Parts: sequence; C-alpha cells; structure tokens
Amino acid sequence: WDKKDCLQLGVKLTEMFGLSTGMTTMPLVSENRRRRRIVQATPAMIEKISQRIKNNEDVFTVYLPMVAPPKPWRNGDLFGGGYYTNHISAYPLIKGVKRNFLEELSNMDLERPLAAINAIQETPYRISPAMPEILEHVFDMNRELAGLPLSDIEPIPEAPEGADEAGEVKNQYRRDCYYVHDRNRRRISKRLMVARVVHLAKKFEDKPEIYFPMQSDSRWRLYPVPTYLNPQGPDFVKAMLEFAQGKAIETDEQAAWLAIIGANHFGMDKLPLQDRADWTVENQDMIFEVAADPLNDLRWCEADEPFQFIRWAMEWSQFCQQGLGFVSHLPANVDATCSGMQIFSAAMRDREGATHVNLTDTDQRMDIYQRVADLSNEAMANETDPEKIPLAKAALEFGIGRKECKRPTMVVPYSGTFHACMKYVRDGINERVEKGETHPMGDEKDGPFISYVAGHVWKAIDDTIPAARGCMKWLQTASRLVSKSEKPIPLIWYTPDGAPVQQARYEQTTQRVQTFLDGVVFKLDLHHDTDQLDQRRMASSVAPNWVHSLDGCILREAVNNALAIEDELGRGRMYFNMIHDSYGVHCADLPDFLDRCIKPAFVSVFRDHDVLGDFECEVRALLSEKDNEKLDAAPVRGDFQIEEVIQNDFFFS
Repeated sequence: WDKKDCLQLGVKLTEMFGLSTGMTTMPLVSENRRRRRIVQATPAMIEKISQRIKNNEDVFTVYLPMVAPPKPWRNGDLFGGGYYTNHISAYPLIKGVKRNFLEELSNMDLERPLAAINAIQETPYRISPAMPEILEHVFDMNRELAGLPLSDIEPIPEAPEGADEAGEVKNQYRRDCYYVHDRNRRRISKRLMVARVVHLAKKFEDKPEIYFPMQSDSRWRLYPVPTYLNPQGPDFVKAMLEFAQGKAIETDEQAAWLAIIGANHFGMDKLPLQDRADWTVENQDMIFEVAADPLNDLRWCEADEPFQFIRWAMEWSQFCQQGLGFVSHLPANVDATCSGMQIFSAAMRDREGATHVNLTDTDQRMDIYQRVADLSNEAMANETDPEKIPLAKAALEFGIGRKECKRPTMVVPYSGTFHACMKYVRDGINERVEKGETHPMGDEKDGPFISYVAGHVWKAIDDTIPAARGCMKWLQTASRLVSKSEKPIPLIWYTPDGAPVQQARYEQTTQRVQTFLDGVVFKLDLHHDTDQLDQRRMASSVAPNWVHSLDGCILREAVNNALAIEDELGRGRMYFNMIHDSYGVHCADLPDFLDRCIKPAFVSVFRDHDVLGDFECEVRALLSEKDNEKLDAAPVRGDFQIEEVIQNDFFFS
C-alpha cells in the first residue's frame, strides 16, 4: 500500500472508533496563531487506557527495561543488539539512516565508540525505594506540584454575572473557558505518561538489576530504547532510578560532591562549588525534615528538580547518620556550561567565547546567559530613539534577566534563528506573567515589544560569541556547496574516535489528499523524499549536527577514559548515567571522573585533532575542483590553549 491508502484507511478507522465508542472528540484548537481540528481522547478513554495498562502489561508492544545485561554491539554487526528476545522487532544501532549506509559501517573499525556504548548500556540500575509511592501520592493530590499535571480535569469556571450579554465580561469569560479547555487538552498525554511511569516503576521495583539498551541517532548521540521509564526522562522519571550497585563515600571530597549535587538539584547550581556545599549544610534541618516525611512536608517541591532533590535528601540524611563509609547508590550528574558554545569556542580556539563558557584557567564562575542579559539591558538603558524609549523603559522596569536570555543563547549553536529568539523571549515573559507578574505591555499588543527586546538579545549574543557565528556561517556555506554540486551526495564526516556521520536531507514533494472525518472534509498533506538533496535543509542542519557529533564523541571518550583507569582506582567497575552533556557516576568516582576522564576527553578531542580542519578536508573531497574554489578556507583559529580547561572547576559542575 502507498502512503495515501494508509492515510485514508487510518482516517476511516479513527472515525469508526469515535462513532462506536464515543471516546474521542474533535475540538478546534489554536496553536502558533493557526487553528486546526484535532482528535482528542475523552476522560473515559484516559481511564480505560490507564486500566488496560495495568491489566495487560505483558502484551504492551513497547520496549521495556531488561533484567539482564543487553546484547553488546560488535564490529561488523550493527543490527539486532540490545534485546535477546524474538518477541520484539530487531533494530539497528543507528536510527534514521538508510540501510546501505548501515551496511557500509559494518566494514569499518568502530571498536572505540562501541566499547563506550556497551559500557553505558551495561550499567545496572534499580528502582529507588519509596520514590514510586511519593510520585503516585503527589500526583493523586491533584495539584500541579513538582512539574506534574493535574490528575483530574480542571473544571470550567462558573459564569460571572453578565456573561450571557455581549461585552467584555462575556469575551473574558469565553477566553477563560478556552484556556481551561486548552490546559486540559495539553495535560492528557502528561497524565498518561505519569500513570505509565508509576506502573513500570512498580513492575520493576522488585528486580535487583535493570538495564537500558542504547541506540544512537545519525550523529551518534545516545538514547535509551525503552520508553517512559529511562535515565533520560524528565525529573520525576530520573528520580525513579538509581545505581543497583552502591559505592562507599570514603573521603571528604567525595562527601562534598554529594552535598553539591543536592544544591544543584534545588537550583543553587549558579553558585561557586564551596557555596553550594555550604548551602546544603546551612539548610540541613529542612533537608532532614522533608526526607523524614516527604508525603506531608512538601517544601521539596520548591526545588528546580524536585523529585531528584527529595531522592537526594533521603540519601544525604542517611549519609549524615552513618558518615564516611556510607554506601551510596545515587547517580551524581554534572552538567556542561552551554556545551554547544563550549564546542564552538574550543574548535575555534576562541578565548573570548571560551571565557564565557568556563573553559579558561580562572577560579571565577562565568555565566554566558547572564552576560547576554547584562549586555541587552545596557543597550536598552542607552536607547536614544524616541519611538523606542517607551519599549526600553517597559523592558527595564520588567527586568529582562538570565532566564529570558538562556533559551535564545542555547539554541544559537544549533542554527537558532531570530524568529526562535523572539519565541523564547515571549515564552520567558509569559511564564512570569502566568505566575502573577504584570505584563510589561499591559493589555496592549506585545509584538513590537517582543521584537525590540529580542533584537537586543540577539545582538548581545553576537557580541559575546562572534567567532562561533563566523564558524556556523562557514559550515553552512560548505554544506550548501556539497548539496548543489554536479554530483551531490550526502555529507559525511568522522568524529575523532572514528564514528562516521552522514547528513542527508532530501527535497520533498507534497501530495494533497482529500478525505472525510465525521462528515467534515479534510485536506491532508503527505510528504515524499526525492533523490535530490535539499540545499536549504542541508545548510540549516549542518551546524547542530556537527556540534552534536562532537558532544557525543566527548561523552564516549570520557567513558573510554574511565574504563582505562578502573583497575587503577580499585573501586570496581565504574557505572555511567549519561545524558548528552550531563555526565553521571557514583559520588565515590566523581572527582576522578571529572579530572581524569571528562577533562582529558575534551582536551584530546580538540588538542589532538583539528576538528574544523578535518571537516574541511572531508568536505573538499566531496567537491569538484570548480566548487572547491568557491569554498573559502575554514575560519582562522585563535590562540586559546585547550589545556586551560583542566584548571577550571566550572567546566562541568
């Protein structure tokens, strides 16, 4: 069957299901200023699904955690690793690539990247005691606490006096009702996810060890195959899992890191390391009290990562009772400082950018997001255009801070656009308004205001990381030349540990299909790949794909460094809780992992390899002589010495 036949059958089955069960509705919703009709589950259907999850757990066709170490991936065999059972479909190590590329990889030596991937998926976890009960209890309270949705439908507000007459009261009441309907619609999938996580946590809580087989995307970024319950889930999911094998905390340095991890979970991760440890000691009474009675003392819900914080609080309480020698099972994760910008700054040897993302030899913690906010506010404070002075005044009175500037800055290395910058600035302002602050423009349209503020944020980013901007433009030019060459082929490059990355974005044709659903005519679009590379998509994808391929390489090299020193450390195997640019091990291993694994991995990737020069060579090999002349040399690198990162305490923290 072709896609059109499948689409029309799917629409018909959807209609039959709704008519025969009454368990779906078709509301008209607005998203991004566009109205569209969606198929939505009713409360009765949600309840039915939740009950079926409990009654039919063994026939759910989803990938679940394993209770034995996964089947390792091996050179020459990149299909069918992970699970041993035949009851689920085999899958390739790399998703999102064509079969012929996967077959080519089977002829390559991938021993080093595969060793790291196997070590990560062979890490045994277990369900954290008490955490499933805490999650279920807070969810059943039907309050939007700790990032959880309401467990029941939010009721429609009662109509105020005058709501049945034309005018502002009626219009406001209609808006209020719409927002309630919209919030209820958005909570449906979140409620199902919470129910599924609770169910899976209880299903596996008596297993001494569970494992999460891994799969990579085309950039060699790693993801757990099991859905819902896995180490890369949201806060309430991560808190369900801990290392099955514990390790004793034996030194004051290891204990200090346990204290720092708790401060990080609460939201104190902007402080110097010693101040974070001090915060834990100063708040010890609160920590002990919430750990002793988490179902009633809900102060832990105020944390940035509430469920991970309460999980840590119980661990800290036990450590304080037992002292050194306490066996900890807690994954202790440390995060990079804007990893995309770190990679661009290191590749360009750019001291300016490196300074703002904690790569240089300094004892001062730098915050690139606050830097962008400061530059933005400084520029608005000096506004001289009479028409824009009111906008600047409104922005300064409201206070454009770190939070509004974080998302726009984070997405720049991944080909973020000014349109995205405006969206994230608006989202940041609206989040504060929803919490009770007055919108800087009141009831007026905020379009000009958002555009004005985002313009200053965008320029501040440019002023902070000019070298990274130049590098991104060069990458886009190179990719565009490859895709429009006389014989265009997918763009291929190699990471420093030998993993080949293929980028192939093809032009698409669109087929309009007219069909009917519940008596209403719908016109749906089907997209089909052609054999021609899409120059625009190839150019916009190359910077994020290149960065992601390098951050995946740094992660794998850190793991391989750890495997090389395990015997020397004498603490047994090292276990890994890895989430892209957040690396976790036991607190007992964390000091060594930071200084002898993560930092050396970063240094070796950028000191022992000219990653930008290597990319240029690989691109030029794909271009004709004529196209090579059109490509300028890769941007000139600066004089920043990568080894400085060894002395920086905030590189990963």
